[in-house]
Amino acid sequence: MRDYYQIMGVSPRATEAEIKRSYRKLAVLYHPDKNTSIDAEERFKEINEAYETIGDPEKRQQYDYQLRVHSTFHHAHTSTVDSASRRRRAYRAYREEVQSSRELMAEYLPKMRWACWVSIVVCLLVCLDALLPYNQLQEDILEINRMYRTGRGGGMIYDHDELVTRSGMMIKLYDDEILEFKEVRQIKVEKSILFGKIVTAATPDNQYHVRVASLYSNLSFIPILLFVVSVLGVSIRDKIDFPFNLTIVSFLLLIIVVFLILR
Repeated sequence: MRDYYQIMGVSPRATEAEIKRSYRKLAVLYHPDKNTSIDAEERFKEINEAYETIGDPEKRQQYDYQLRVHSTFHHAHTSTVDSASRRRRAYRAYREEVQSSRELMAEYLPKMRWACWVSIVVCLLVCLDALLPYNQLQEDILEINRMYRTGRGGGMIYDHDELVTRSGMMIKLYDDEILEFKEVRQIKVEKSILFGKIVTAATPDNQYHVRVASLYSNLSFIPILLFVVSVLGVSIRDKIDFPFNLTIVSFLLLIIVVFLILR
């Protein structure tokens, strides 16, 4: 006997209002015009069949009586089933759990796709910021500070050098990069227009320069990857699991990109 309460996702003690609310949500979720998955039409028919029975008070009363009789018989029968039958029930329970997870994914997927759209906009802004001509600045070097951090053994070990200009600009450099700047009093800086990132730092004669903004150098693959994942997340419409996972990856990569922009 089919369990209409399970199909509707409600308790046998659910009120008429709860059953009606569940029906409206499931009908929208599995309507063939809105859900293109293979099992959507069959699932939609099951939902309507279940609602026609337990949504009607008189039919529900008769169904509840039949369900109790069936449950009593089923309980007596299951006490004698073999291990193969138990494995089949476990498999059905697993299928129901997977189905429930897919229903939850389908419900939240439209909201999660907003992370993909935001990511696409951010990636386009990063690309535009990298392609636009940079602001050229010449700054006086005020001081160079060697920065240390606490090592695993408790001692202090070298981390990086911090070049400070007279205007208050701070540029993080490393041992092999700072050597050329110790011999000069000025520094040439290229800053991006949109985000104001320090892209390069160079000596006044342009004989030596270093890339400073990792977002536009060794970590530039991150916004590229974010763009690809986000486009796939908003373009795949005939599946649920794969685009839902893509939206999660997109959200995590977006956090990394925003961190690199603000750093």
